[in-house]
Amino acid sequence: MKLEIKGLSKVNNMVSKLPQELEFNTTAEASNFLKNVRKRMLLRVPVDTGELKSGIGNVVKGKNYARITIQGKYLLRQEEGIGMPHYMLISLVKQKPHPRAKQAAGGLPPKRGMVIARRYTPFVTPSLDSEIHKLPQMLQKVTKKAIAGAKR
Repeated sequence: MKLEIKGLSKVNNMVSKLPQELEFNTTAEASNFLKNVRKRMLLRVPVDTGELKSGIGNVVKGKNYARITIQGKYLLRQEEGIGMPHYMLISLVKQKPHPRAKQAAGGLPPKRGMVIARRYTPFVTPSLDSEIHKLPQMLQKVTKKAIAGAKR
């Protein structure tokens, strides 16, 4: 009895291409995922924080990663409420301050040219939460694309 397997070289070729295809497709899909998260962040970030909204950077895609950079002095205060209440320069606030905003709040004495921020509005975590449910479908799509690409 003689057993012969035809097409074994094609299978070996596919298996050797699969990791590269997975890496390429995963990075591309991660970039798309982060673009959607960035759009949601820009919609959710409070308008009156000024430089925080403009500090949300574009999606940077590298060989093995994709990331969003967020720069701003008030990021942790806005996201987690750390250090609340706190002072903000009036020049950073786009909305006109409330007439009583200069009064002391939470034990902070009034300062000239400053307003006191009493609330925080998270925007990064809710943006991720709204998109994270799409991740399993995205990974399944990436796997199918990688297998199809490795077969070529």
